[in-house]
Amino acid sequence: MSTKSVANTPSKGAKRKTTYMLVAANSCKEKSEEEAFNAWYHSEHIGAMLSTGVFHTVTRYESSHEIKGAQPQYIIVYETDWEDPAKITKAWSEGFHKARASGAEHPNDNLVRAFPAVLYKPIFHKEVEPIPQP
Repeated sequence: MSTKSVANTPSKGAKRKTTYMLVAANSCKEKSEEEAFNAWYHSEHIGAMLSTGVFHTVTRYESSHEIKGAQPQYIIVYETDWEDPAKITKAWSEGFHKARASGAEHPNDNLVRAFPAVLYKPIFHKEVEPIPQP
């Protein structure tokens, strides 16, 4: 599976600051359902989260190693430029529950192993010049 990044930016090429990131993790319990799960996740679930208006960027990652046991196969990072964590949590939570009520959640929740989402605030950031890979 390839990792995709979806951005909802105000103008082409504009970089919005990230004040908080919502980080969530999950796995599909059935390998035979993983392709359908990811298709649903990318089209329905992420769309529902972005429709809350809270987040400007989302990136979903897949583990580079085979996962066994209780570790998540995927993590997803939603970035926002909102300043108030209480407002962020309230808005995304209400949007998530509204989407779930309208059927935007996976039709078979028994296939999904979800881990609690956590809101993080950046405390350090540094960019460096790239070093050529060997």
